[in-house]
Amino acid sequence: MFPILSFHRFLSNYSKILTSDKGKIFLQKITDFVNEPEKYPSTSLRSYGDGNCREIASKHASLQEKWEETEILSSLKKEGKNDKKLLVQIDKDTKGIETFVDELCEELAYLIIRDNEFDDIASCQMEFSSGVGGLESGLFASELYSMYENYAARRGWSWNPIKVDFFDGSNAIRYATVSLHGPRVYTTMKFEAGVHRVQRNPVTDPSRIHTSTMSIVVMPESSEDPEIAFKKGELKIEFMRASGPGGQNVNKTNSAVRIVHLPTGIQVHAQEDRFQYNNLKIAKQKLMSKLLQIQVDEQAKASKATRQLQATTKSWSEKIRTFNYKSSRVTDHRINYETRRLDDFLRGGDSLDELIRQLEELHMVERLEDAIEQELSS
Repeated sequence: MFPILSFHRFLSNYSKILTSDKGKIFLQKITDFVNEPEKYPSTSLRSYGDGNCREIASKHASLQEKWEETEILSSLKKEGKNDKKLLVQIDKDTKGIETFVDELCEELAYLIIRDNEFDDIASCQMEFSSGVGGLESGLFASELYSMYENYAARRGWSWNPIKVDFFDGSNAIRYATVSLHGPRVYTTMKFEAGVHRVQRNPVTDPSRIHTSTMSIVVMPESSEDPEIAFKKGELKIEFMRASGPGGQNVNKTNSAVRIVHLPTGIQVHAQEDRFQYNNLKIAKQKLMSKLLQIQVDEQAKASKATRQLQATTKSWSEKIRTFNYKSSRVTDHRINYETRRLDDFLRGGDSLDELIRQLEELHMVERLEDAIEQELSS
């Protein structure tokens, strides 16, 4: 067992989990399985693979060695409490061990967390919708649209607008849909879904502070070809005239498409394009995304952990973030994150990247807790 040291404090979330009581038991169980596999004929640990289990056990041994070193340092610290030079060296050595253990625990975490089929999704759709606040809400939606466009460029992802609908006579977005493509883009962006709130003096009424909202939906895009993704008789397809502004073709031709997925009853509608064929393709892609999102929701329900973060349809209506212009503050309400770099955040700069990476890490921490909990309860 690892010793408990009062002077030792790890910074990594992974370290806190793997050096907890459950973490220690889990790592020891894998080590015991590697050393005496015949005693575990039906363990679920076999699903990790022999090579993976051996690597986890090896890193566990290294972790134990470092804890033994900290035991020695702890004793030396007590014995030499009046030796300032010795205490300085002990603190230096301790910090070195902390850094090593944090890095080792992160490596262990990624060995323990099982990949799932959604981790590497390289395409997703973002939907921007104005909400409470009318035109001011649309202006805020436009700012966030630009923010994420800049962030996509920063990450090297492609940003492909599908539809952008503005309030009449303005650059305020009423509704917009964008397709993003890039490595692990859905895993990175899925926690941006939800209600975003802004508090400021709007240009429409600068005399007082208004609170407005807009919402974002992030849905995975399937890599399947929509033309061959569905079985014969699975879809009910209807063509109709498009509604709303859009030029001569709108309202005069049956260019809009509605699809009903008969096995689930899910309906989608598309009128983004002037041509029926393109709208049919868009509608099929929307349907595939909705069906894929159902799988994401089902996987989340199967999780044993109570998640602080959600990437399900449930999360789309939850307030996740507030932009306060008076104090130049951005607050994420899920993880108590706060930054005073509002301008940098809205440019899609370092502060946005920092938050997104923190959300990604928290998600991985929750999955690590899941993996340990599931194994110990089996």
